[in-house]
Amino acid sequence: MQVNIMVTVRVNRSIAVTDLIITRAVSAIAELVVHCRYYFIDQRKLLFWKKLSIHNNNFLVSLSRLLQNRFYAIGSLYDITTMSASVGQIKSAVWSKFIETV
Repeated sequence: MQVNIMVTVRVNRSIAVTDLIITRAVSAIAELVVHCRYYFIDQRKLLFWKKLSIHNNNFLVSLSRLLQNRFYAIGSLYDITTMSASVGQIKSAVWSKFIETV
């Protein structure tokens, strides 16, 4: 009888430890996903403003120039100081900053 009780206690403890580990892992992954979304949204905004600045439509280009301070405001977070930065440079800057913070 005692052996069965000891086994049950060990199994219950290992299940509790496993549940705790899984809970911590899920919360860490959820936090990382939320954190990643901010960088992904910033990257999308920067690429949108860049695409808008080289569009064929003159109205959109004018609008882009009028509101280019938004590009520079977000770009300053990632050390992007010019709209002439390539798409690859923008993506690289955003993701390298993301890696630094994680």
